[in-house]
Amino acid sequence: MMKTLYMIGGTMGVGKTTVCQQLKQDLPNSVFLD
Repeated sequence: MMKTLYMIGGTMGVGKTTVCQQLKQDLPNSVFLD
């Protein structure tokens, strides 16, 4: 099974953490590292 790595980048205050938390909820067996 192929694994996927998503890397979210951007400046402070643009919502990276919010996007990552939503992805964590939507994608099974996912991990959010900050």
